[in-house]
Amino acid sequence: MNDKQTPDGKSNQPQDDNEKNSANATEAESAEIFKIAVLRGKRRLNRPGLEMTLAGFIAGMNVTFGAIAAAAVAGAIIASFGESHFIFAEFIGALVFPIGFIFVVIGRSELFTENFLVPTTTVIAKKARFPSLLRLWSLTLVGNLIGAIAVAKFLSLEFYDGVPAVHAVQHIQHVAEFLTLERDWDASFYSAIFAGWLITLMTWLLLTTDNTLSKIAIIWCVGFMIMLNKFNHVIVNSSEILMAIFSGNQNVTYAMWLQNNFVPTLLGNMIGGLVFVTLLEYIKVLYSQERWR
Repeated sequence: MNDKQTPDGKSNQPQDDNEKNSANATEAESAEIFKIAVLRGKRRLNRPGLEMTLAGFIAGMNVTFGAIAAAAVAGAIIASFGESHFIFAEFIGALVFPIGFIFVVIGRSELFTENFLVPTTTVIAKKARFPSLLRLWSLTLVGNLIGAIAVAKFLSLEFYDGVPAVHAVQHIQHVAEFLTLERDWDASFYSAIFAGWLITLMTWLLLTTDNTLSKIAIIWCVGFMIMLNKFNHVIVNSSEILMAIFSGNQNVTYAMWLQNNFVPTLLGNMIGGLVFVTLLEYIKVLYSQERWR
């Protein structure tokens, strides 16, 4: 008899089987999430180009509202209580910033940074070709930027003076100067790795649930972390910098935006999402399938 006996004469074998089954279930869940990502990515990659661009355009507009909300709250606190409350103002601003991400995800529009997991897994699984992924990335990024530019320009029109409030505009200009003047290429790049990592982690976590409240909680946690730590997000930062430029900030230029923020942030976001989430999760799934085969 091979079963181990406890002092009271009972076998440990059922417990060992339960532990093994539980481990199998956990590993299988990761594989199932990966399969869901592959199927959803296939549908996403097969959409017409116009639909991809429009989804990106809507997301670029919607995510900007998060930046505006954060600036309005933080700016109001600083205007009311002074610069000594700057850290507290930034914290409260970070609390409301995820509004933009919630609009994007629940509304099913599409940020460029959301495409580092789902459609990428489809290509990894050889259910689609790499050029189709490049097409999705390009059209979504262009749509995001056009959406962000549209909202930034609309808010800067002279006959809408006072909307958003002056303190919100002042805070956005402060943020833009920080992103372009105080952060160099390297700082923007490394900061962007964390943002891309978090956004792609959010995408992975969202695949685990269909509950709307759970999704909102996941989105809020990620958005809060990004804004609280000033991690660079290529579309959010672009919207903030463009709003500052369009509202008359002479210290920030398009060249500064492209050189010190846009390019390093774009690259950092991609590395953070593709390497630290997509690649590692893929390796984990491959290992688990080999282990439990």
